[in-house]
Order: sequence, then structure tokens, then C-alpha cells
Amino acid sequence: MTVGSVVRLSTDDHRLLEKISQSEDHPSGNYALILNKKLAASEIVSPQNMPDDVVVTGCRVVYSINGERKGPMMLSPQHDAFSVYSLHGLALLGRRVGEAVEVQTETGTIERLVIEHVFSAVKTPCASSAVRSGDTSANVIPIQFGRRAVQPVVSQGGDDDDPGPSAA
Repeated sequence: MTVGSVVRLSTDDHRLLEKISQSEDHPSGNYALILNKKLAASEIVSPQNMPDDVVVTGCRVVYSINGERKGPMMLSPQHDAFSVYSLHGLALLGRRVGEAVEVQTETGTIERLVIEHVFSAVKTPCASSAVRSGDTSANVIPIQFGRRAVQPVVSQGGDDDDPGPSAA
């Protein structure tokens, strides 16, 4: 399966893979083989100590399949198109830039995946849960997207003939 070296999983990613392996869907086939090998033989690393060039959930990765470049794509922990629930996502998880992984698809084809670049994920553990809970000790700044409702300024008359910023 692997042409590279040690697989490094963050504690969060390891927990997610354990959850997948114990799910009611019971992974099977080549996906199950890769999943079981990763769980049995991975080095578990805290998110803060994970090297920046390792593929983890939440990072964006550029890789190639048999020489054809893919990405950048974000590796999702959800059931998305490119996630740890997919054969390619699982195979790349925990691998470093420059490493190659060979996987056998369900049709029997051997694919060689090579990691070309990793755009690292935020290393703050559970940052999204800290924002949801209002925990400010994690130094996480919540970002609001979209437009805020702005109250219009209505002129009250008077001798001020300055048109203000709307004249610009």
C-alpha cells in the first residue's frame, strides 16, 4: 500500500478513524484495509506538534494520481467529495509532502498518489468548538460573513451643507 514512511495522525484524526471503524456502516474492501493499517501502525501526534507538511483533516492538499495533478482540495472530516470517507482521502491522511501511496481501487486498478503540497490547517485544537462555546481562552476570533444591517443616517436639516461620504 505505501511507498512512504511513518503515518502520523493527529489525535483528532485518530479519534475520527476509530469512530469510522466502529460505525454501523462497517467499512469494507480496500478502504477497510487502509483504515485498519492506519489505526494499527500510526504515530499519534497532538495537533500543535504536527509538522506542517503532513496531510490532516482541514488542510488543503495538492496531489497527483498516476501523474495527473489534483487540487488544491480541502480534506474534510465530513462525508464530502474529498474526505477521509473516500479512498483517496484516507490514503493521503497522515502522509507527508513527497510521499507516495499506492492504493487499489474497488475495480482492481492500482493508483499511485503522490503528495505535492500541503497548505496546513489551523493548529488550534478544536477551534470551532471553542468559538461555539464562547471560550475565549483559545485565542480564536470568530468571523462573521455577510453584511451587517446598517441603520441609514437621515439628515435632520440644519445649515450643514456637507454632503458627507455619500457624495464621493
